Amino acid sequence: MYLGEFGYTPNISDDFQLSDANYWFPLSYLVEQEVEEGDSVLVATVVQANEPTPNKSQSNCDKFEEEVRKAIGDKKVKLEFQRIVTTKHFGSTTFNSFFKVVADVLKEEDRLYMDITFGMKPYSLAMFIAASYAVSVCEDVDVEYVIYAQKFTGNEKAEKDAPSKIYDITGLFYLNSLANDARTGNRAAMDKLFKNILQE
Repeated sequence: MYLGEFGYTPNISDDFQLSDANYWFPLSYLVEQEVEEGDSVLVATVVQANEPTPNKSQSNCDKFEEEVRKAIGDKKVKLEFQRIVTTKHFGSTTFNSFFKVVADVLKEEDRLYMDITFGMKPYSLAMFIAASYAVSVCEDVDVEYVIYAQKFTGNEKAEKDAPSKIYDITGLFYLNSLANDARTGNRAAMDKLFKNILQE
């Protein structure tokens, strides 16, 4: 979750048909579109503890959870929230431990919707690896979408009139799965496969 004061920017996308809801958080659009009556929904969010340095992570998460409830509306679902708390200080094994925490959240038959817009890159990478692990070892787990929003374009604060573009990068997750399945000596066949997939 973003640590600073979170300002609204309009959202656009070439990959998704966005509603007119003007959500602040990119994932809320998918919550609105994908959650169906009778679903069980767990929203896990990474937040940073306020100690020793105060930040806006927790309050931004409050806003996100409120927005998720709004996006679900009157649909009768089982909705739970889980906050995975991190600290400002970290060491070489911090992100390995984070991988395990995220992996433990993922269960059989889960459908995963991941937003890697916010947070430190190693946390996003660890989350990516945890999802890959769950898909490999759990029964019937699928990554439905991985999204990234270009929330800021080189500025510390969001420009009011600069739209945030939401990208569908799910394909990158499955390209990684194919790459992990590759075997030594199979370079030519894999290169041909990737060329066909990417239509180069």
